[in-house]
Amino acid sequence: MVAVSSAAHRNFHIDFDDLNWEKREYLPLKAYGQSKLANVHFTTELTRRYSEKHLFGNSLHPGGILTPLARYLPYERSEGLKDIPEVYRWLMTPPQGAATSTWAAVAKELEHRGGLYLDECAEAAQVEPEPYHLPGYGPQAFNPPVEKKLWEVSLELVGLKE
Repeated sequence: MVAVSSAAHRNFHIDFDDLNWEKREYLPLKAYGQSKLANVHFTTELTRRYSEKHLFGNSLHPGGILTPLARYLPYERSEGLKDIPEVYRWLMTPPQGAATSTWAAVAKELEHRGGLYLDECAEAAQVEPEPYHLPGYGPQAFNPPVEKKLWEVSLELVGLKE
């Protein structure tokens, strides 16, 4: 199982007091970062719970991809980027951005391995949150107590029991 995360996970933590952003102002970029961290936690906990049944999950950062996704961001985070040429040096085309996802789904070296964070068609290393465009995962990405709690709370939220 492959979950697409993002380097945006590196700047956030899971807010269990307001997972659905109902008690605070909804901030799209913060919600996005929290959801991408949740993707990392999900794949790790899935692997922990089900690897004996040969079910494994990995998460990944596909890279900064030049797609129309930015049209949903505020001007200064989308159109404003066009005024910063340095940004375009590290953005990829959609086919380039699909490489890590495709590799993660079919790579023989990842068979029977899970709970990994991948980027640039490789296992990633832990890094500091910034600079955002560089590869790697944040120090909060792997946290078994948080992963377990998020799994349990998620089951509750969707009315399931394990």
